[in-house]
Amino acid sequence: MEGIILDFNQTEGAIRCHAGQRYTFALTEWQSAEVPERGALVDFVAEGDRAKQVYLLARASPESTVAADNTVHVSTAPSQTYPRVETSVLAVISLVAGILGVFFFGSLIAVICGHLARAEIRRKAGQLEGDGLAVAGLVLGYIMLGLTLLLVLIFGLVLGGGILAAMNA
Repeated sequence: MEGIILDFNQTEGAIRCHAGQRYTFALTEWQSAEVPERGALVDFVAEGDRAKQVYLLARASPESTVAADNTVHVSTAPSQTYPRVETSVLAVISLVAGILGVFFFGSLIAVICGHLARAEIRRKAGQLEGDGLAVAGLVLGYIMLGLTLLLVLIFGLVLGGGILAAMNA
């Protein structure tokens, strides 16, 4: 839920959401590195009349002010845009190869790309998403690898048995 900080002292603050409800929050719930300030735009989770997990979205600006009666005056300037988190290309490749990986090489690609994608997502910490896609690709890849190896084993036994029967005849 989004809101604006109405007031803040060293230990506690007050937020008003866009619907008009007010919530209080403790400094321990503040999740951003910057210090809370009156008029700042925040995102938070409402639990009763308390705000939890409060994150700063935008610093207070001269156009965004809180009056003495706690009414919020916001400018009509365009809203700030936030960078979109990208999905890992390797995770998508892993999933597609896992789905299409009927043959050994597709499954192998799914497994390799899945592991590389998960490592890349962890390394970029929040800048990439797609861990679920990578895991799905890994699971499908490993299943298809197992099935392929099982089929090769069965085919080898059947073919080997046929050759032995022909040699004994």
